[in-house]
Amino acid sequence: MNLHQNDVALQALDQLDELDRREGRPRSAERDLLHASLLAESGDTKRALDLLQRWTAADAPPQIRVEALRRIGVLAVEAGRLDEARAAAEEGARLEPNDPGWPERLAEIASRQGDVKAAVAYRRDAAREGPSVERERALSITEEQAGDRSAALASARAVVAEQGEATAQQSDLLRLAVLESESGEPLDAAALYEAAWKMGPDRDPALLLRAAREYRRGGDAEAASTLLEQLANDGAAPARLRGEALAELADLDARSGRDDAARAALERAIALGGGTWAVRQTLGDLQLRSGDARAALATYREALRMRDAPRTRLGLGYAYAKLAKPGLAVHEIDRALAKRGDLPSETRLEALRTEGYLYAEIGEAARAARAWSSAQVIQPDTEIALGLARAERLAGDPAAAARALDGVAPEGLSPAQGARYWDERSALAEIGNDRETAEADLRRAIALETTPDRDERLGVLLAESDRPEEARPLLAQALEKGGFNASWAAALGHVDSDLDDPEAASALFDRSLEADPDQLSLYEDLGYAHLRELENEKAIRRFEEAIDNRPLYPVGTAAERKALDRRIERLRREVTEVDRWISLVAYTSICFGDSHCRLGDTALVEGASESQGGAELAIRPPVIGFRNGRIFEIISRVLFQQEVNSIEPIGSSTVATLGVRYKPFRTHDFYASVEKIFAVGSDTTGNKLLRGSYGWLRGYRMQPGVSHWSYTNLYADLSYTVEYPRNWFFYAEARQGVTFNYADRAMPTPLLYLRNRNLGGDGDDDYNDLDLGVGVSARWLWNDDRYHDYRSSFEILPRIGYDAYNSDGRGWNIFLTVVVQF
Repeated sequence: MNLHQNDVALQALDQLDELDRREGRPRSAERDLLHASLLAESGDTKRALDLLQRWTAADAPPQIRVEALRRIGVLAVEAGRLDEARAAAEEGARLEPNDPGWPERLAEIASRQGDVKAAVAYRRDAAREGPSVERERALSITEEQAGDRSAALASARAVVAEQGEATAQQSDLLRLAVLESESGEPLDAAALYEAAWKMGPDRDPALLLRAAREYRRGGDAEAASTLLEQLANDGAAPARLRGEALAELADLDARSGRDDAARAALERAIALGGGTWAVRQTLGDLQLRSGDARAALATYREALRMRDAPRTRLGLGYAYAKLAKPGLAVHEIDRALAKRGDLPSETRLEALRTEGYLYAEIGEAARAARAWSSAQVIQPDTEIALGLARAERLAGDPAAAARALDGVAPEGLSPAQGARYWDERSALAEIGNDRETAEADLRRAIALETTPDRDERLGVLLAESDRPEEARPLLAQALEKGGFNASWAAALGHVDSDLDDPEAASALFDRSLEADPDQLSLYEDLGYAHLRELENEKAIRRFEEAIDNRPLYPVGTAAERKALDRRIERLRREVTEVDRWISLVAYTSICFGDSHCRLGDTALVEGASESQGGAELAIRPPVIGFRNGRIFEIISRVLFQQEVNSIEPIGSSTVATLGVRYKPFRTHDFYASVEKIFAVGSDTTGNKLLRGSYGWLRGYRMQPGVSHWSYTNLYADLSYTVEYPRNWFFYAEARQGVTFNYADRAMPTPLLYLRNRNLGGDGDDDYNDLDLGVGVSARWLWNDDRYHDYRSSFEILPRIGYDAYNSDGRGWNIFLTVVVQF
């Protein structure tokens, strides 16, 4: 009926109602029902409902009343008047208690109202009054909405059972499969998914994947593998699903120890476009587990491009560790650990332990200690506690190391762990300079587990305690059992050196340096060993190598740089001294004055006269000239007196000598000499001279880079002529001053001095003199190079002195001494 016709019909019905009212006729139920329907169609729901309400009274005919209630229920729902609709339906259900339609209608209204619990009750009434698949299905859905999964599952099972599983609707099977899975029945769910897959006309492969996953959840790995293999080999299935199936299959293979099969499956998944982050992560884990760290590294990098996950960073770190790249490994593990909440505690614990070992490997003891400390917080472990103690000690915190050891009970340790425990106790005692305890604890470690390393440590400890005889067998045993070790060989070499076996020491030093040329101090040690072997050329070569190594020394502070400067300068002096085979010294000493510038009877020794000059040539013969600080020289001198206040020689006083000189002590500047005296001047006679001298110097040499230092010079000289006239001469001098450094080249030294001259014997001119005063020594140095310090110098020494005691009387004198040395 169109809208115009509807309006005409409504007008007609209104007129009939008016006519009946006037004539007092009763209302027609059929006409009111028709009128209400037309009003609803025209959109006047309110009038329609009001009209229908007239026929819900108890005195209305039952059929009309039920119909009116049914129509009210429909119209009230459409109008959103749910309470009114529900009341009408409840009344209808009371009038027709056996009609399942009413509880169905009530269930729908209650659901709209949000009263799911009531909706479930209505659905159950409907299913009880008129059992059917549709009502059971609806009941199951409503029960699930109400959160009663157990009831929903039972109803869903009834739906499928009523239809028969082989003929049930696919949607019912799928819904039941979901409920079975959620209720902890994965095997039942898997069978339903598989049945639903077989039922569909196109056999949806996604259902096969679901079935396989449920079989896997239920522990039936064989059934899961069968379905996954079937899906993976289904060329008609989407590549994405095939890739997922292969990933699942790979996980099953990996859990069963079939790593090769798992890797092959994951590689097929990636080839099908299924290379998700999870697939690549798992493949990397398998590659790493199989030892193929390079392949794992590449796979982890691909995974990292997809997701910067802590697990992937850890994988990268472990791969780098396998590839012996600890620095890169700890970088990646650090980045993974930085995301604290993204790693399970067990994974984090393993990462911290590994990180500690890696940091220890690269010498980062403090960082190793931090990593192991964090691991101990998660789960204390004896092995890590021992490593932590070592790391704390190496990081320079012995107190923290001791605390770590205090938490370990040595009684419950294995022999290997106990040995490590006492190792650390020994090392801590050594740090505390308690060598007795250090030795005792190290011997405890050796008693539990003997190793070459511990033998070496005990040998070094004994050597440092000045017990080389006990140290040597231990060091030799360590070197024999542990294989050649450069540092151990060096330690044994030092012990041989202490036992005065320089040949054995130098052989060990040579082998050690050949194995590890980076032992910088060993070049110097080997040089001194060669000196003791009297191998001067070899010693010079090693000292020069030590000097060449200067740029390699790790110096970071000014103090360290100064110490290195002093060390290199000492080596240059050694080279200069060992390499010198000839030297020439010329000097003149002038006294300015009248009565106290006395000319002595002889010019045979320096200082015998206050005005004298001369030159000395010294030659060291090969092999015997320099023997580890002991010096033998052939010397020749020309000596003469000078006129007072003048540099002019007195020719008649000139003598020449030829003889030998020997320095018998390595560390003391004592010289003994024998010389033949040749008369040159008319006032001289030939003779033989015995002479001994001793000197003690501090601060005489240049100290590069140092602005000033203390200077002390003590010297004594005793001479005797063995043929007539038999004279003796004694000369002693002491100087004390401060030397200043000018450009590492000049050395001005203001000083105080005290000297004594004594002359006696067969002659008639005995003499005794004690004078003291002040002066300034100014030395200029030259003739140095990379390996030698200054081999030549020019010194001028003006001084003014007072004769505190003089055989000829007291007085003041001025002296000028000039010395040139080559």
